[in-house]
Amino acid sequence: MKSTETTLIMRKIFNCAMVNARSWCSGVTFQSCRSMSFRSPEDNPAKQVFQHEGLLYKVPQDEVSKIFPVGYSRKWYTLSQIFRDANIMIRRPALEVIDYLKKSNFKQSAVRYVLYGNRGSGKTLSLMHIMHYCYTQGWMIVHIPNANDWNVNNRFDFLDSVSHEGMYDQPVFSAEWLKQFKSRNELSLSRLKTHEKYTWSKRECTDANQPLISVIDQGLNRPKNATDVIGVLLKELKEHSFSDSFKMLYAVKAVNGLFAERTNIRKPGGYMIPVRELTMCMHFRKFLNANWKNGAIVTTVDQHNSYKEMKADYKPLYLLKQEGFEVMDPFIPVKVDNYSEKEFESMMQYLLDKKWIQNEKICTESGMQELKFLSSLNPGAVQRICFSL
Repeated sequence: MKSTETTLIMRKIFNCAMVNARSWCSGVTFQSCRSMSFRSPEDNPAKQVFQHEGLLYKVPQDEVSKIFPVGYSRKWYTLSQIFRDANIMIRRPALEVIDYLKKSNFKQSAVRYVLYGNRGSGKTLSLMHIMHYCYTQGWMIVHIPNANDWNVNNRFDFLDSVSHEGMYDQPVFSAEWLKQFKSRNELSLSRLKTHEKYTWSKRECTDANQPLISVIDQGLNRPKNATDVIGVLLKELKEHSFSDSFKMLYAVKAVNGLFAERTNIRKPGGYMIPVRELTMCMHFRKFLNANWKNGAIVTTVDQHNSYKEMKADYKPLYLLKQEGFEVMDPFIPVKVDNYSEKEFESMMQYLLDKKWIQNEKICTESGMQELKFLSSLNPGAVQRICFSL
């Protein structure tokens, strides 16, 4: 009896969705019914459960700029700006990691997680969902928006490192990262003090027991010191993690970029600087060692190579290569698949609800089937195709 009732309810929901799509195309709107079919009743990531899987939840606009000042999916950001409505789909990979974090023993070393999957499968948005959960729980968030960007963009951003012979600093990228880190974690940083004295030049130093935020300000006011400041900051955060005063998330998009071979940074004379000689990458690679506690390391691996061609495989072992795999091992792999049928229907109802899709044919059953075929239910492909509809 219960099974029959459930089947009837599901049929009613599906029929309601199809009627809504056709009604919208004919100029009739049923806003409330459409909203109930694809929106989650729970917007707090800490309270979301697997029953909410496949539904979209709303991120408050005042939190978007704080949690995701950088590192977001470009298509997601474009739609959120156009709609003035930031939504993230609740998907199983993010729910799994959040569930692990809730049950973790933070007295042990930080556990590493690696999100992997085909290009466009939604790894970045799953990482954003996890970051939002940690933000609502008051965690410190150490976030690399895209490790590959440091290797392929701003080819003229390098200086010989004074503190690390044979290495190269990236003052522009370093200062920008410090700025974003400070704005996201200013409240937590205000309670932390330095453990020792740091000398930046003959005239400038930061004494022990000074606010840690003053170290960050040193990097912002003196960009040439910004890369060294990142090293000091990560060292201090590691030491503070043993005091149980806060929890910390180390989130990295395209972590394989930290272990790539080449950059497109060319010195005068033609020498191409390898990734292993970038001081900034060295500091963040060391932080992956997980020799700290009261936190977690959540990363993604990206098929986009750090230099030139795109990689053929999406699996962690292939993308991280031997060096990266040995640093990350052991880790918990979490696969991010393409959309399920429910997730696809929720996204289409959302786009129809926002009147983003203008082609009437897509509202038909044959139109939906054609879109599924063309996209293979890949989230990135679905949005790419729908942009022209």
